[in-house]
Amino acid sequence: MRKNFSPKFGLFVLLTLFFGFASPALAATLSLSPASGSFTVGENFTVNVLLNTAGVNIEAVDIYSLRYNPTILQVQDGVTSTTGVQISPGTLLPTTALNSVNATAGTIQFSQLNLEGGYYNGTGTLASITFKALAAGTSAVTIDFSPGSTSDSNTSDTTSTDRLTGVTNGTYTVSGIPAPSTRFSIGDTVEATTTINVRATPSVSGTLLGAQTQGAQGTVVGGPTYANGYHWWQINYNTGVDGWSAEDFLVEYTAPAPSPTPTPSPSPSPSPSPSPTPTPTPTPTPTPEPTPTPTPTPAPSGGGGGGGGGGGSSSRPSTTPTTTTNPVGCLAGYLFSPLTGASCVTSTVVQGCVTGYLFSPLTGARCPTTTVSGSAGAGTSTATGTVTIYFTKPTNTADRATVRNLQTVLNRALGLTLKVDGIYGPASLAAVKAFQARNGLVADGKIGDLTRAKLNLVYP
Repeated sequence: MRKNFSPKFGLFVLLTLFFGFASPALAATLSLSPASGSFTVGENFTVNVLLNTAGVNIEAVDIYSLRYNPTILQVQDGVTSTTGVQISPGTLLPTTALNSVNATAGTIQFSQLNLEGGYYNGTGTLASITFKALAAGTSAVTIDFSPGSTSDSNTSDTTSTDRLTGVTNGTYTVSGIPAPSTRFSIGDTVEATTTINVRATPSVSGTLLGAQTQGAQGTVVGGPTYANGYHWWQINYNTGVDGWSAEDFLVEYTAPAPSPTPTPSPSPSPSPSPSPTPTPTPTPTPTPEPTPTPTPTPAPSGGGGGGGGGGGSSSRPSTTPTTTTNPVGCLAGYLFSPLTGASCVTSTVVQGCVTGYLFSPLTGARCPTTTVSGSAGAGTSTATGTVTIYFTKPTNTADRATVRNLQTVLNRALGLTLKVDGIYGPASLAAVKAFQARNGLVADGKIGDLTRAKLNLVYP
């Protein structure tokens, strides 16, 4: 107010009209809101000057002066239509008599009054100051006031009595700008980790446009900008409002890799359990027998004629060999198949041999024997008269001929001296168990398929 009156009577009029009468009962207050705050370099923030009349009718207010640190804070012009820098006046009183900012000294002077006999009663914003944070540091913002003094800040009621009882000052801290965040890049997809505010500008004081819920996704289109202790990113959300959000409540979204399509496995066909393959006992190499000189077959006597009559010629049996096929499971040296129990036969053919020949009349070689299978479980004689011992299933231990053959094989296989009497007694049973144990079988004395196969391997 002081600065809007002529130097001759302005100060006198104001002091006389509003503050020059009898000593008042003090009541009103002035305060800064917010009274503190933390900001970063380059950030703007607003401080309001509040008037509380405490029920008194106030017709004039004088702030003379408000002080701040101009190296840390800078007042932003609030009245662009007027030359110079001013703060933004409120509307509690109709006439702004003084509005001046000294940016060099860091002072503000402001006055409002009602010259038409009106007044203000209540709590409201007298003026607003927008500061810009220039440098790191802490700045106090204070209102000059001394109780009872009329040459500093005052409030006047309708009787021109100063009613100002106190002021509330402020302190504001400015921090330097940290290195730009590298958490996200332009084009990244981000996801909200909680409900997050979306603002028109990157600041906690920016206009709130709305909010995005947890799980909301969007694309980064701007930023980062640091303000109010947060790194801010401009997000184009997939749905809802778009704007600036603090990165503390965002994470980069990575789409999960698709699960590989499983390759269907064919249903396994049940496999038959393989029959155990007996471990053959090495067959001792037989000592070759000398080949006997073949005895010529006498020619039958011819009919008719006396005297040396003859004329009859001998006739040879057919020399066409009979070829036989071994059953399944027969190997070289096996007399019986360990899989089926069928007799194994030889398929060797010697030129000139026919049924009944011991030696080939053409080559002199021994003719292979032809096995004649018996039904009692033991082999019978061959064409050569040599006994071939073998066993088929089942082995009847009550059959003495079969048991004699068994005792003979056990004596030869184990070097025993069992009595070959055809009686399957304790000695024969013990010999069978010993034979089974030696050949890796269960030594139970039972002459099963595997035991018979092992017995058949003793002699080819």
